[in-house]
Amino acid sequence: EFRLKREESESRVQGLTQQLDSQVEIHRELSHRAKRFETEARDMELKLRSAEGELAAGDVLRNGFKFDKEQYLRGLQKMGEVMKMDRISLDLGLDMTLDSLVARAEQLVKLEADALADRS
Repeated sequence: EFRLKREESESRVQGLTQQLDSQVEIHRELSHRAKRFETEARDMELKLRSAEGELAAGDVLRNGFKFDKEQYLRGLQKMGEVMKMDRISLDLGLDMTLDSLVARAEQLVKLEADALADRS
């Protein structure tokens, strides 16, 4: 009877040892995966920060370009006023506005040349 209990105990110890080994292996695998996920999370965070930085830089550039465009369009409007053109409609588009200003400049140059020729 003692021998039977001893064999049962040894069998039970062996089974528990196998369970423990299995759980240790599962724990190692989960620990390895957790470390890998932490590394991936850090990498993703760095990429996110980089992308946010690029986005912010793009916003700054876009705002700068918008300001430059507004300043340029105001300059064209002022040039049209100085050349005694009726209010330039910037809604027509930049190309037509520039064409109108060039045509008016050519007209004024011709008028000035004619006026100088008449004086002579």
